[in-house]
Amino acid sequence: MIDTPACVKCRRALWVTELEAGRWACERCEAETVQHLLDLPHVFRRISQLSALMKGSSPGGIGSPNREAPAPLKIGVLNLTAKGGVVTQLQAIEDAWRQSLGWSMGPTRHHTDIAGVTSFLTSNVRWACERYDEVGDDLRKIANLHGQLAGIDTGTPPPKRFEVYCATDECPGVMRISLDTRYATCPECRTAYEGGELRRLDNQYDRSNRAAA
Repeated sequence: MIDTPACVKCRRALWVTELEAGRWACERCEAETVQHLLDLPHVFRRISQLSALMKGSSPGGIGSPNREAPAPLKIGVLNLTAKGGVVTQLQAIEDAWRQSLGWSMGPTRHHTDIAGVTSFLTSNVRWACERYDEVGDDLRKIANLHGQLAGIDTGTPPPKRFEVYCATDECPGVMRISLDTRYATCPECRTAYEGGELRRLDNQYDRSNRAAA
């Protein structure tokens, strides 16, 4: 188990300098999030072009105009670029940050205004990492959206996810992870696990095998 205080995103123990700064999230997670936010407009525009081509029943490209979108990705492409997709989900984070800062709400962004919302978040992510106690969920959401778009852009399917069960006595907590997951926190008791610990937890396949025995 990881001793606290730890980064609310990756669960790595915070350095002394990070603790002195009052951080909720570590500098490494902040830097990764900034990079994701800088990447998102470029990837989003490429996926939006693909979405427009698919709506017109024309062959589309992933990363280039000559590659056709695999059929299983088409619904995901449309969902991420339409109203309720990436921009809408990022604006929900922006609105929460504005409220916590005591600022007035900004205008409702068009679902294509990826530059506007990522610019706001990039400008304020340091504040969030240092002063906003719910920033962990927001950083995970940004990373997840970036991963979805990047996977479509490169044609790489997302890693298969499965359930693992918290080892704390009498805790019913369930976490969904992949083999690439480095850190996870039980949603019920908030116990934090690192990658090696996660893969030693009881999982859905273990329980299925015991039930079938």
